[in-house]
Amino acid sequence: MTDRRDRNAALEGRRILVTGAASGIGLKTAEVFVAAGADVVLLDRNADAVTLLQCQKPTVVTVASSMALSPTGSDPAYTASKGGVIALTKAVAASHAPRLRANVICPGATNTPMLRATVGDEVLANIVRQNPMKRIAEPEELAEAALFLTSDASSYITGTALAVAGGRVLH
Repeated sequence: MTDRRDRNAALEGRRILVTGAASGIGLKTAEVFVAAGADVVLLDRNADAVTLLQCQKPTVVTVASSMALSPTGSDPAYTASKGGVIALTKAVAASHAPRLRANVICPGATNTPMLRATVGDEVLANIVRQNPMKRIAEPEELAEAALFLTSDASSYITGTALAVAGGRVLH
């Protein structure tokens, strides 16, 4: 397996801001970016859980939800709010290109403390059954998608909503 640091050496010297960095997807994203050589500044509502660091190639990666791409009807307010994140990110991409790139990842169910706290075993088993990959995502998988969208490997990608949902969203 290729070492992450070798594969993404283009992040050396880059400064990255990660929000929601105390746990789950945000924490794993920060860890992956640090391993790739980036200087990372962490933000979270739980300031005690994170430790604190001009951009040459600024990028923004926001996190929405696969629910915004393929609503289930189970939570209209949540779906609408995540749709707003997608619209805002696309507007930022359009208004700030080519100086800044902005993309959004849309995770499906992910193995995080928040998911475990909000759904029971039966609901989780149903989510897994309905997912073409027959599992939920690990936070590292979302972090790798964010890393790709921040790296030079995606230098011609902006305004994209990337479903990282194990096939739950098939367009």
